[in-house]
Order: sequence, then structure tokens, then C-alpha cells
Amino acid sequence: MVPNAPSVVPSRVSFSIDLRHPDNAVLDAAGARIAALCQQNAAPCAVTVTPLVDAPSNAFDPRLRASIAEAARAQGHSAMEILSAAGHDARHLAKICPAAMIFIPCRDGASHVEHEWAEPDHVAAGASVLAQVLRELAFAPGIAV
Repeated sequence: MVPNAPSVVPSRVSFSIDLRHPDNAVLDAAGARIAALCQQNAAPCAVTVTPLVDAPSNAFDPRLRASIAEAARAQGHSAMEILSAAGHDARHLAKICPAAMIFIPCRDGASHVEHEWAEPDHVAAGASVLAQVLRELAFAPGIAV
């Protein structure tokens, strides 16, 4: 907000919306709906909607996702599917080969920010799950990864 001061009506306000959905049609429709709603409800102010990133949903390899979940549970860890719009290598590799990602908990759910913190035990658990999945893939008969 400008100015960012108490008891002052700001002359400008900026905010961001991070849209995520596994279905790109739903994602596109939501983005269009938000832009339309902003325009419809802006008066008497002016509004500008500027997409910053276009990160369509992509599906990771179901076999790898299942292997990761199975390894986590076998080691006594919980596992859940999550959506990520992060631009990790796996996102780009998924277009040309089987890919998946392993996420670990971060304090307050904060990720990709300077105050991100993961407990060493969580980091070790993620590495252990990765090691188990890689070991299974390395010794699986007839599987080329």
C-alpha cells in the first residue's frame, strides 16, 4: 500500500493471488473470473490485473508418485498429494521423462521464502524416502528410468 501508514487511505494497493488447480481449464477459468470481478467491482477506483507467471498444471508420473507415497508410509511417515507451481527441474523434466517430487514439512508451511525452515529430522526423512525409491527403481526388473 502507498503510503503504508496507519490512518491513511492508500493511493495504491497491490496484492497477488496464487492460483493452483490440477485441471488447466479450471485454472484458466478462475484467472479470467478474477480479472472480470476486479474490473466489475473497481469503481470508483482503477484496477489493473497483471498475470505475473503462467504455470499450467502438469501431472507427475503416477508410478513414481505411488512409489514415493509407499516408501514414506513404509518408513512411518505420512504422505499426501499436493499441487506445486514451483519451477523445479522435475516440472520441466516431466515433459520428457518420468518425474515426481518429494516435499517435506516446513515451519508454518512457509516455502521458497527467506524464513523457510525445515527440521533436520524432516530433511533426513525426505532423503531416506528418496533413497528407498531410487533403490527400488535401480533393482526393479525391466524398468528403465
